[in-house]
Amino acid sequence: MPTPTFMHLDLDQFFVAAERLRDPSLVGRPVCVGGDDPRMRGAVACASYEARAFGVRSGQALRQAHALCPQAVFVSGDPSAYLELSRQVRELLEGRAPRVVPRSIDEFDVELTGCERLLGSLPAYARRLQAEVLAATGLSCSVGVAGTPLVAKVAAGHEKPAGFVAVPPGGEAAFLAPLPIRTLPGVGPVSEAQLIELGVRTVGELAALDPELLRRALGGRGLELGLRARGGAPRLPKVHQSVGSFSVGWGLNPAQAGPPPAAHPETVLPRSLSRERTFATDQDDRSVLDAALVRLVESAACTLRTRKLAAKTLCVGVRYADLVDTSHRRRLPKDPDEAAWIELARQLLARLLRRRLRIRRLRVAFHGIRLRPEQRLLFEGEPDTRNRQALGNAMDSVRAKHGWEALRWASGFDGSD
Repeated sequence: MPTPTFMHLDLDQFFVAAERLRDPSLVGRPVCVGGDDPRMRGAVACASYEARAFGVRSGQALRQAHALCPQAVFVSGDPSAYLELSRQVRELLEGRAPRVVPRSIDEFDVELTGCERLLGSLPAYARRLQAEVLAATGLSCSVGVAGTPLVAKVAAGHEKPAGFVAVPPGGEAAFLAPLPIRTLPGVGPVSEAQLIELGVRTVGELAALDPELLRRALGGRGLELGLRARGGAPRLPKVHQSVGSFSVGWGLNPAQAGPPPAAHPETVLPRSLSRERTFATDQDDRSVLDAALVRLVESAACTLRTRKLAAKTLCVGVRYADLVDTSHRRRLPKDPDEAAWIELARQLLARLLRRRLRIRRLRVAFHGIRLRPEQRLLFEGEPDTRNRQALGNAMDSVRAKHGWEALRWASGFDGSD
């Protein structure tokens, strides 16, 4: 039986690298992608390694990043250019490996199991792929090779940038054992604090912990983390047909993001889909908040339709001027009615506005993402339902041909458009 072998490829400081391809003068300088004016509200989508040396990190406010590294160059970014580069990398990998599954716009899992007779040494082949990506696109990447996708991902991040780590077959648990538990995918701040209370600080200590103790302390999540600490399953996660890569709203300006590019036949189904907008100044103008809410729902609904996805619940969240985050959620009606979703979002926002504080950030998220079953009969369903579906599809067709701004809900205008 062939030895399971997986490669994980992670594009180094991807957004920054893409900007440097367009403007070589940025090479060697600290760069922050996310907004070209650090005085404005917004967050860092990607920071160069030179900026990270000053403490700048993805997700930081632009103002904080500027305070830490005032000499940094701030760039607003170009999502369409990043998507095109990601597509180029993906197509290169797909032409040289039997199976490729993107984890995000800049990360890819590649299965090489059973390819030794055709490709020779698989770690050596992975190295050649790493060099080919650099030669073909100009993008540096870090690569990990291991017997499970999880360990390959951890290995890829072990020696960034331009790193290469191959874990010997059967050595996955030993490779993970000395690493801090926060290194393990799936361990966030809350899980880390719970594990530290149990006396667990390394992945090896987590792997050795009694499963029943983990179950009592963390529930089913604890058992899953225990499995990951031992290396995880030697297979790629289940994927779904007709589910496109989840790429819109990943960073730079999700409130203005349009519909995603064409779907690819094999991509992991996302758990949720969200859109958010951070206001330049704290807002208490109901008309501005309502218009922003409509635009966020509108963008997310378009993505759900074009990806042939459905959702179970809708969540509306805000960050108040005092930096307190609060959200409310409700189950969505069964019919995919965008107008009904907008009305439900308005009801949830109204509950959040009872606090009588200005709003710094507004967020809409659809949870419980699943495939939407295709309608098989021409006259299946109620007439009103068919009409609403037809309206949504017609709007998407117009936008695909003439641009995202060609057709919008009137309530999505706030007077500044």
